[in-house]
Amino acid sequence: MVTKEQIETLKKKLDECEKAAKIAELTLRLTKAFLVAVEKEEKARRGDVSYKGEKLSKE
Repeated sequence: MVTKEQIETLKKKLDECEKAAKIAELTLRLTKAFLVAVEKEEKARRGDVSYKGEKLSKE
């Protein structure tokens, strides 16, 4: 039989895991957004596209 203490411990661990999962998801989103921004900046620096994604004419 499972005791109340064991149930409470499991609930606490579950809450901690859910918080960690949310933090990991937010970290992943921020990392992806940063990567996209860096790629856009690099393309603009090379003259491939502007920051808005429009093609630049090569002069």
